[in-house]
Amino acid sequence: MINNPSITIYSKPNCSFCDMAKKMLKHRDIPFEEKILDTHYTKQWLVEQYPSATVFPVIVWDGFYIGGSKELREKLKEQNLNEQLLTE
Repeated sequence: MINNPSITIYSKPNCSFCDMAKKMLKHRDIPFEEKILDTHYTKQWLVEQYPSATVFPVIVWDGFYIGGSKELREKLKEQNLNEQLLTE
């Protein structure tokens, strides 16, 4: 089995895509850290750290910015395929 990645979700209040990303991870029992805009970070800090991020949530997987909820879904599918290959 592949170890769980280190995942941070930079979210904001009332963000349906943020909620979807968290739900995907919770459904798979993958732990993550959530940081909320104006509580844990500022928009200026986020832009400086991840200048290519243009949507919420901003998802960081093992230290690398991967994108938003769509990219998270793709990454989870990829991880699932890798786990299947290792068990065959």
